[in-house]
Amino acid sequence: MLATTEAPNGNMRHGLTRTQEKEETKINIINQMMRTMVSLSAACLADGTYSCYIAG
Repeated sequence: MLATTEAPNGNMRHGLTRTQEKEETKINIINQMMRTMVSLSAACLADGTYSCYIAG
């Protein structure tokens, strides 16, 4: 996982170019989606069903 430093108000650290900010936002969204997928997979395994894999 990539670590990002955030200001207390939740804004990304200053000093980044717009492009870097956009890239970081994209990476954060991807990381969040990955974590969600892992959570869903773990829930499906715990559930003993494979419906999420079929749906995916």
